[in-house]
Amino acid sequence: MAKRKTPEELFEKLARMVKRGFDETATKSDLTAFRHEMDGKFREVDGKFRVVTDSLELLQRDMRDVKTILGPSARGVVEHEERIKNLERRVGRVEQKVGFGR
Repeated sequence: MAKRKTPEELFEKLARMVKRGFDETATKSDLTAFRHEMDGKFREVDGKFRVVTDSLELLQRDMRDVKTILGPSARGVVEHEERIKNLERRVGRVEQKVGFGR
């Protein structure tokens, strides 16, 4: 059977546990150093995000330019396709009437 610990032994064990907890706790200087390190990392990441953001803005401007230029052209192509289909139907009817069967 295990021997019962005296109050002094229990108090000593508790004191060692508390001391170990405080020894493992970060100090103010540890936190300051960590903060400076994180500030540097933040600036580095922020700079990279700025590069990405700038690139995306350029792409958006380019896409806007492409849409501005190609929008009317695409509409023109659709109109021309409709005209060509209409002309093909008309030519087909003329060929049938003249006797050039398809």
